[in-house]
Amino acid sequence: MKDRVRNALLVPAAFLLALVAAWAPPQHSKAARVVAGHATPTPSAADWKEIDRLVEQQKLAEASAKADAILQRAIRAKNEDEWTRALVRCVQLRSGLHGYETAVRFLKEQPWPEGLLPRVTLELYYAHALSDYARAYSWEIAQRERVESPQGGPIDLKAMTREQILAESRRAYLAVWAKRQALSSLPVDRLAEYVRPNNYPKEVRGTLRDAVSYFFVELLADSSLWSPEQSNGVYRLSVARLLDTDGRDADARLKDPQAHPAEQIAEILGDLEAWHSAAGSARPSSRRAWRGCAGSTRSSPKSATAARSARTSSRVCRATARSHGGRWGWRSSRSSGRRTRLRTA
Repeated sequence: MKDRVRNALLVPAAFLLALVAAWAPPQHSKAARVVAGHATPTPSAADWKEIDRLVEQQKLAEASAKADAILQRAIRAKNEDEWTRALVRCVQLRSGLHGYETAVRFLKEQPWPEGLLPRVTLELYYAHALSDYARAYSWEIAQRERVESPQGGPIDLKAMTREQILAESRRAYLAVWAKRQALSSLPVDRLAEYVRPNNYPKEVRGTLRDAVSYFFVELLADSSLWSPEQSNGVYRLSVARLLDTDGRDADARLKDPQAHPAEQIAEILGDLEAWHSAAGSARPSSRRAWRGCAGSTRSSPKSATAARSARTSSRVCRATARSHGGRWGWRSSRSSGRRTRLRTA
């Protein structure tokens, strides 16, 4: 009987205590504020404005240090958007301070976020930095002899030949292009911070799949990066076969080091045209430009001016593609003296 009475009194008492605790101010509020004060701060627009201000004052070393701090905080917090933004800015600042080699090595050595768009952004930026480096220092790079890493590890950019640099750039583009299906439904605006789109209507060339394809094509179409064998071998290509390419063999052709850049261009644009046709969208204008380009490569195998014809046809190809294709490009940044742009046909 006593137990029953005690239990009957304890239940209401416990209820009243819970009620009082609910209405009473929390006793740990000060401790909570102290803990919050030690939390990792989230980079704000003010942080980036401060970096821009330092860049305008030519204080690149100080701006680089602040960008590095933001990068490390973003990595610890696993904030992939800030992680990507900070990596790009750090590379731009290092380009202005130390040159391409240091900046590209820094980008490659840093951990990258795993998300689709961050990886695509960084792979494109890495590929562009390599090809830009190959063009800017073409004479110096041409004097180098091929060096292989004894441990099979990465080779210092300062020791890489043009062929090795371009192979690495193509590898990065190929890694992004392999994700083209996932990029098919994403508008270019998703990378508006990094990519400067052309003026084509969105329904014609408005997806990231379009952008990635044209970025890759621009690298392959730059005949200044071709080997002498590739420049002299244009007349051997079958124009009819190039025009009929539908992209079915694109994966194998793009991985083939012996494939001619014109054949690889045909595969990329054929794949893009096939996708647009299956989706019922407008045909990419660059495909029509490619048809005109391929038609301009007709020359006789016995011609004594085959090399000159190859160079001329390549210039016609690029001019025709640009006149139809408009431009994509990396948005310029005030983070360094160099304008970081990427344009495609």
